[in-house]
Amino acid sequence: MQQFSQQDVQRAMIELTDDKEVIARLGSLHRKLKSFFPDQSIDDLEICVESLEQEQDRLEFNKSFKTFAKLMDILLPEPEANPFKKDLKRFGEIYQRVKNRYRDGSMDLAGCGQKVREIIREHVTASDIEVVNLEPISIMDKGKFEEELGKLKSDKAKASEMQHALMHEISLRNDDDPVYYKTLQEKVETLIERYNQKRIAEEEIIKELQGVIQDIRAREEKAQEKGFADEVGLSIYHTLEASLSLEEEALVELSKKIIGKIESKRVVGWKNKVGVQKEIRKELKLTLLELIEDEDIENKLNHIVNNLIKLSRRHW
Repeated sequence: MQQFSQQDVQRAMIELTDDKEVIARLGSLHRKLKSFFPDQSIDDLEICVESLEQEQDRLEFNKSFKTFAKLMDILLPEPEANPFKKDLKRFGEIYQRVKNRYRDGSMDLAGCGQKVREIIREHVTASDIEVVNLEPISIMDKGKFEEELGKLKSDKAKASEMQHALMHEISLRNDDDPVYYKTLQEKVETLIERYNQKRIAEEEIIKELQGVIQDIRAREEKAQEKGFADEVGLSIYHTLEASLSLEEEALVELSKKIIGKIESKRVVGWKNKVGVQKEIRKELKLTLLELIEDEDIENKLNHIVNNLIKLSRRHW
């Protein structure tokens, strides 16, 4: 029996429908996609990217674009698709820039059809834009991130890229040091709120966000300054600092003691060994017991130890 590809089946289905109906649907989708942007213009890429900052708008744009792209992929290379090819390229470029700016994992060209992806990829390459579907650049890659910022023409665009890159990085790293990253998240959210309320200018928020980015990049260095071997010590330090009223030197020594207690009990597969975890909890409680002055000492002990165990499971 002759085998037919999904593409053959889709094309046959279109051929069995009214061509005018297909073109009408493309036209309707084309108008809807343009309606997401001021004056239905797609000339200014940055304005288009800014227009899709809200998640709900991106969801609707994503759905409409994918439907438009799939229909174009089925119709190509028929001449009826030609009037829409130029804007298909532009929509594809906008799509990729929006995906990267807002670190939106729901946006993916994988389901748009091979011919459409090739058209967009060729356009993107010719326009010297990042290759389609590459991951957005992390703030931790200082050189490339600064280079990416340098491509943006306005301070407004730079501030937008920085704030979304920062919030994305914080969300990825939150479990590495919940206390630290929660504090940074609150700081960035406050800066964004003040900026949106026009209480601070673009130059000021860029400077503030650069400071936060540098603070994250310098974690390893700060850990070493406190005498820790790596960032894990800093994470434990912050967890203890949030619950105990101790001087810095005492917190550092306690953090090192906690690390020693955990490392002395860790064995292969310890995360799945209830007995080992009970021993670690017991050692940590005994170490912390004399340092806690609280009427509800048992609950506070459990709270601190639970957080320390979570960190241990994350890092070791």
